[in-house]
Amino acid sequence: MELFFSVMLILASVRSEEPAWYHSGVNVALGKPTRQFPDTFEGQQASLAVDGNITNSPQSAPCAHTTKPSYGNYAFWNVDLQGTYNISGIRIYNRDNAVRERLYGLMILTYLKGHPKTVFQDNETHISNCTDYHDQNDKPLVCKDTIDVTLQPPVLATEVRLQTRNYLTLCEVQIIAVACTHPNVSHGRTNTTAKSLPGTTIHIQCDAGYLTNTTTSTCTEQVYPTVSITMNTSNIIAVQNHSEA
Repeated sequence: MELFFSVMLILASVRSEEPAWYHSGVNVALGKPTRQFPDTFEGQQASLAVDGNITNSPQSAPCAHTTKPSYGNYAFWNVDLQGTYNISGIRIYNRDNAVRERLYGLMILTYLKGHPKTVFQDNETHISNCTDYHDQNDKPLVCKDTIDVTLQPPVLATEVRLQTRNYLTLCEVQIIAVACTHPNVSHGRTNTTAKSLPGTTIHIQCDAGYLTNTTTSTCTEQVYPTVSITMNTSNIIAVQNHSEA
């Protein structure tokens, strides 16, 4: 007899895996709905920043690109994550090495239930053009090929917005969500990976003749009739098991 369990991970209890966040987390922006303001420049739609193409040349692989905002206003790019995620980092693939200084003053905001939170603002002192920096290590963050913004502690968000007071060009934007720690099941197995997201339904299957332990997710040598149980570990809230011959 094999026992199956479905469990739901609590968002607040998860933690990121090693190594660094941008290797271990999950990009939750890929293919999600986007918009940009004031207008789209020469057909370079907002969706091009979440199409998975990390080439940083608007010529070889079009990037999202806005028109220039009116004086005193912002151009912005927005992605709807279609869910609530614990965001640990944002990676921006910059355009080719031309006019990157348009990102001077870049702001990144997250939104939760419509409430904005500023998580990054470029306030470095800059010289006139990014191309005037000859050493990559000395370049301001917004002048680099990739712009990595780490959020520690992670921030809950449903939307992310990038904005500047100039043209806004983004070749790819990755929004990195914290991955769950998945159960280690002795005498059994699970469908999860190290990149499973909070809210993932995890199916634990014990080997024949084993039952899950209510505190450790370990399958033990006991056989009981079908029952409803509660997993008592800190990151499992759930729920029900059923047996199949």
